[in-house]
Amino acid sequence: MAQTGFYPLSWASKSSANERTEATAIPFVDTLRLPFYYDFSSRYIQLNLGSCKCVTSSAGPVTINSLRPHGLKTGDTVNVIGGPPSGLKYVKKISSYQFDVYDDVTLTTQSQSLGLLRYLRISKLGATETYIPDTLAFYYNAGGTQVNGGYGENQPGYHVVSFDGVDQDGLPYNTINTLATGYTDSLRSQLFDFSSYLPSDSLYMSFLYQHGGYGEQPDVNDHLYLEFLDNTSTWNPAFDVTGSNAGSTDSFYIAMVPIKDTKYFYNKFQYRFRTFGRQSGSYDVWNVDNIYLDKGRHATDIQPRDMGIRNGESSFLQKYSAMPFDHFFPLRNSIVKTQMSTVLTNITLVANNKIARFTLTDSQQNVLAALDSSPDFNPWFDSVCTFMMPIPYNYDISVINRPTYLEHTYSFRDSLGIDHPFSAPATFDLMYNNFLTKRTYLYDYYAYDDSEAEIAFGSNLAGTQIAVRFKAEKTDTLTHIDICFTRSKGPDLEGSGIYLYVWDKNISATDTSHYRKQAIAIHLQHYPNGFTRYKLDNPVILSQGSIYHIGYQQNFSLLLTTGYDRDNDASDSTYYNDSGTWLKVGSDPNNPTGSMMIRPVFFNQSNNVPVGNLQPTNDIIKNKLLLYPNPASTSINVVSQEESITDFTYTIYSLYGQTLLNGTLTAEENNINITSLNSGLYLILCTDELHRSYSSRFIKE
Repeated sequence: MAQTGFYPLSWASKSSANERTEATAIPFVDTLRLPFYYDFSSRYIQLNLGSCKCVTSSAGPVTINSLRPHGLKTGDTVNVIGGPPSGLKYVKKISSYQFDVYDDVTLTTQSQSLGLLRYLRISKLGATETYIPDTLAFYYNAGGTQVNGGYGENQPGYHVVSFDGVDQDGLPYNTINTLATGYTDSLRSQLFDFSSYLPSDSLYMSFLYQHGGYGEQPDVNDHLYLEFLDNTSTWNPAFDVTGSNAGSTDSFYIAMVPIKDTKYFYNKFQYRFRTFGRQSGSYDVWNVDNIYLDKGRHATDIQPRDMGIRNGESSFLQKYSAMPFDHFFPLRNSIVKTQMSTVLTNITLVANNKIARFTLTDSQQNVLAALDSSPDFNPWFDSVCTFMMPIPYNYDISVINRPTYLEHTYSFRDSLGIDHPFSAPATFDLMYNNFLTKRTYLYDYYAYDDSEAEIAFGSNLAGTQIAVRFKAEKTDTLTHIDICFTRSKGPDLEGSGIYLYVWDKNISATDTSHYRKQAIAIHLQHYPNGFTRYKLDNPVILSQGSIYHIGYQQNFSLLLTTGYDRDNDASDSTYYNDSGTWLKVGSDPNNPTGSMMIRPVFFNQSNNVPVGNLQPTNDIIKNKLLLYPNPASTSINVVSQEESITDFTYTIYSLYGQTLLNGTLTAEENNINITSLNSGLYLILCTDELHRSYSSRFIKE
């Protein structure tokens, strides 16, 4: 049926090489250990409570026993947060779960009191979050699941793992029959060695599940399955819930599953989740969190006592999630928030005073603001608490003198400097989700969204127009428009022609009031939440305070959709026109609140530049990458020449356009092995964290 509205997402994902950073350097070859607890919360390495120790009473390396396999190797640089000790440290690997931390790269001893080592978070330097489940805990993500902070509703921590009807490349499992149902996503664990356990050890697996959340709700006959692999390599059903008995779509529920049969007590036990539902898009969404396996449990031992951060405000700005640096700087004292809120959760209620902390840093990790709550607050008689942190104004944000991003970090601890243990006597401490960092980008574009879509908005009516309203905070030249087009059921729209628009404040059903109208071709990125930057043939000078709208008009009766972020509400600034009348998305209470992922770009970053004097720009930015050696025989190194940009995805193409290699690059891991390439000339295309593309050529000898 022809209509304008909201649709499940379907898009191509990042390359399969883009696994979580902890797993890319060292493949996991060990077996997982008990207790096993995984909540998908962050890249930060968990520490065993009370297990950090010094070799001697006065000096020696600090030995860390992690709850998760850490994926570090000797010589890695890590950033220790929340210590002491804090700052940059160096690693000596002992095992997959244990390592020593030193002060310098020579791995000499460090002096540290044991009593101060009970509240640490350690991240590998340059580690970035991805959508791929951590391959240290799970098999390579050929199962299509996605780690995200947007699909879960009322979840215990920020991230969940989600299951739907698109595969690991973000494409529907069935592209022919849009109503087809069958098995969809799956998530398979790494190996456990259970050969030393007996049924009398009372092994249980528990997890939290939700159907729907902010994703599309499963139908009554859709399933979430848990299966165990036995010693005959047979998968056995262990748990099954359907859309008809999964409870409310906005709540998480606990599942307790015993592991009793002797066929599971061998050295290659695995579990897997998989779903059954509609295979033609991001339909029938299930969310899973807090996977916990241990011995000595019982049927009412439902969850460890855990306190976490469910969410925090995604922007430091009052109105936007991002804005151009040159627009931000002169207004910096009037457009930033005076306080930031964070939502804290408490599983299995334990009353305990806590100290909340808010930290604001720039992209160079310079601390601009840091504040502990004082006195202690005590929200822990309730399962959920929203805490408001006033932003201290004892800092000078004028030290920021170039385009950058600001990181705002939410964390908490108790008054003794540690988190509350989950059992007594304590064996480990669940601190993964006590720490959440988000970014406000101050670069060259405005945004309402947080770069992560949960659903899509669009139409299959020819002539439909979509528009998002903005205000010019400074007189400047609008040069580009970023749009996050998403794949939809039906024909592939890559390369299809539409009209790009810039309207003034009086949008109407006619074309008489638009500033600009130009034909463009739809480009669908090959990774989630990917924006395409469209250059205006004739840039628009916008005076300070003026209202304008940006968007597009489609020219065909096929479904065209754009990413829609549910976490940040700009629905009152979003409009559509499919019948001769402009309608505001936020005026219909049945529409979900959120933000259309369409952004205005002021690429020139200069005041009052006449249109005719604008320097030419391209969607592909050249001469911004340093690539060496060139020619190369075994590997190449790729480095951005912009200090604030460190993370990339890359793809290497032949001169005929064939994709040969792809993956991720960071400041610490910028080397690409090219031994598999034949001698010849190749093109490398890199996309940075600001959704810009860079290209270069190199010769393989």
